[in-house]
Amino acid sequence: MSDSHDHENPVQHPEVQLASRAGYVAGFILTLGLMFTSLELVTHHVWAPFKLMVATSAAALVAVILQSYLLFRLDLSKAQRWNTFALIIMIPLFVLIIALTWWMFQSLGARTMIHGMGM
Repeated sequence: MSDSHDHENPVQHPEVQLASRAGYVAGFILTLGLMFTSLELVTHHVWAPFKLMVATSAAALVAVILQSYLLFRLDLSKAQRWNTFALIIMIPLFVLIIALTWWMFQSLGARTMIHGMGM
């Protein structure tokens, strides 16, 4: 009378079995590399502000996708329908967050900066 989802040992759960040390290490190292690259681009003012925003947004999107796949094991398989839904809904929300943050800083800068001071 044991259900296929009942497990005495939580380590034997199918989703826990998907985890791998190599996936976690690769996800961490790749994400850390993307964050360091973004930091260097912004710190050294390599490009114009809009290009920097696009580059850091792209790096952040790649980092989120890498973390979703390598750390959380979200993929487009049929067995993980709810995980697939989470992955699909995450991308428009990410774009919305980046766009609203950019708009907020643009409007905040326009309202608070003193123009024409010659600085």
